[in-house]
Amino acid sequence: MACHPPISSIMPPTQIRCPELGLLATDENALKRGWSPKTIDREPVRQAHLDAIVRDPEGLLAGLDDPTASNGRIRLPDGTTTEHLPARTWYITEEESAFCDAIGLR
Repeated sequence: MACHPPISSIMPPTQIRCPELGLLATDENALKRGWSPKTIDREPVRQAHLDAIVRDPEGLLAGLDDPTASNGRIRLPDGTTTEHLPARTWYITEEESAFCDAIGLR
């Protein structure tokens, strides 16, 4: 006996996709509604992401896919700096292009 209907019958098709220029408008919409790619320092990160979409969308996308840790150093909360970790980010979308969330691996 199944306790829930199959997920495919209640949810639209979900995909994990590489961030691309064509998806930035839906990412921007989610950011404007309050979504943030981070759970710590949500508001400054959300605003920086919005600013980057306007200022340098290609640079933003390049920063989301950095498997060789080429983005230089980062400042930690205690003020020290360290090298970036290799990282990749993917967008979770519904249907063809509706942005739902992002997942990042380091």
